[in-house]
Amino acid sequence: MNNAGTRYKQLPDDARCLDCGYRLFTNESGVCPECGRLFYSHDPTTFRVGDQPGAWRAWARPPTMFECIAIFIFGVLILWGSSSPPEHSSVLFSLSMICGGVIWVPIVIVFFCRVAAVWADRRRANHSAMTYDRRRAGRWLVVPIFLLVIISQLLYPWALVLRFRLSRDAFEQAAKDVRAGLFQTPRRVGLYSVRSVQTNGSSIDFVTGDSLIDPAGFQYTPNGPWIPHGTHRIGMSVARDWNTVDL
Repeated sequence: MNNAGTRYKQLPDDARCLDCGYRLFTNESGVCPECGRLFYSHDPTTFRVGDQPGAWRAWARPPTMFECIAIFIFGVLILWGSSSPPEHSSVLFSLSMICGGVIWVPIVIVFFCRVAAVWADRRRANHSAMTYDRRRAGRWLVVPIFLLVIISQLLYPWALVLRFRLSRDAFEQAAKDVRAGLFQTPRRVGLYSVRSVQTNGSSIDFVTGDSLIDPAGFQYTPNGPWIPHGTHRIGMSVARDWNTVDL
């Protein structure tokens, strides 16, 4: 009798665990000794045979390390790109979302397939006690955290605001240096690299990067809102007297 309470049925010679691939032949316990996953000799969907791909239950496992690392890398790139002006359209942000989507979108789709497989696996008769490798349980959190971060960033560019406010004191000092004629470019200002500076009356434009089309950066307007001219496009306010700008 195996742990499902049903009469033991001889496993195929090359029966292997769905999770770790451990050979299960002669194992009558119903539990893989390598990873602890349950299997049922009378139900071929709970194990695989040889090198053949497993049944849908093979999806009922945590994301792979590759999936987790790829999602983490793209999450960092998207956040770093979205922390550069202009909001939601810097070159790095756009490339990470569009080109990187070729990788991270399929990973997200596979994640939901895994969730559905786990849900279905637990609902199957005689499988309410199905166990999973808890050593990898943390991997289930990677994709939801990634999606939460990206959705929240699309709703409000908090990474841009946070990065600028951590750099605000340095930009305030840089503005004083520009007034005094002491500022030279390129120069590191806080968490940004300023490659050029433009002045117009009391306003100062610090160019820190590019949008998909134009240079972009931060504009300092100590005397109130500045009326754009030419190709200038004022973006969002990131702090008092400071806005993002497309030049």
